[in-house]
Amino acid sequence: MNNQNRFQEWIGQHGQLLMPLVLVVCCILTAVIGLAAHRTNPHAKAQAADTEATEEAASPLALQTDAYPAVNELFTTYYQAMADGDTDTIESISSTLSDQEKIRIEELSKYVDSYTDITVYTQEGPVSGSYICYVYSKMKFTDHDWEVPGMQTMYVCTRSDGSLYINNDENQDKTVTDYIQKAALEDDVVDLTNSVTAEYNELVSSDQELSDYLDALSSDIDLSVGQALASLESSTESSAESGATGKTVTATDTVNIRKEPSEDADVIRVTSVGEQFEYVGDAGDGWTEIVVDGQNAYVKSEYVTLDS
Repeated sequence: MNNQNRFQEWIGQHGQLLMPLVLVVCCILTAVIGLAAHRTNPHAKAQAADTEATEEAASPLALQTDAYPAVNELFTTYYQAMADGDTDTIESISSTLSDQEKIRIEELSKYVDSYTDITVYTQEGPVSGSYICYVYSKMKFTDHDWEVPGMQTMYVCTRSDGSLYINNDENQDKTVTDYIQKAALEDDVVDLTNSVTAEYNELVSSDQELSDYLDALSSDIDLSVGQALASLESSTESSAESGATGKTVTATDTVNIRKEPSEDADVIRVTSVGEQFEYVGDAGDGWTEIVVDGQNAYVKSEYVTLDS
């Protein structure tokens, strides 16, 4: 795997909150069009230059460095939560967070000690109170001295209460996505992206042990995430099939657990006093349906209580 591809994958691994369409990690070709020279009034030319300078200075897409304390505070919180594997905090400052993203964050945090040198480059966003943020950081690995540079592109918006959040909703309005794509093509953003890419490439090229570690880390995390997702899906399907409600019942006495709601049905086993079971529902005729050892079963309702 070459360094450019590894850099793309690396950003993907610790940038799961990004909108994929705005993450720029490839070389951008700029076509230079030669215009025929023509004579103009020198005063008019100077006036045009002044106008261009004014427009450039006022451009909302001009890149600013650490310009908004509240935005910096948001990302300080975000990166600390990333290092800690604190998905609750990340979910609270994001618009969405899927199960897969949560699992990947938790898995990655097992290898990460901290994020350092956090620098936030911002452009004004497409709506009031929004920002396009290019966040540079270095990832410090646990039990290693490596600090690997990377950059994430994030869209930050303002809630009605004035707080900021990472708007990673994939279903953005087209005017928003078009604006963000345009912003990513600005010269200073391209230069920043190329600079971070070059820094990453130089570090990885000079340290074979780090290169091998990143390759192994990528595979290990992908494997762990895949296994965790499979386990989660299996558990969800099992709960759906059993009809589990998320509630529990507690046995108040020793009583037979039967395969069917009948005293003539086969006995699976006997309860212990105080033993809890997943509650499925009222089976009628004085029977309660529960889940026992992964299968649906029944007990007499008078011997269990529904937990609050």
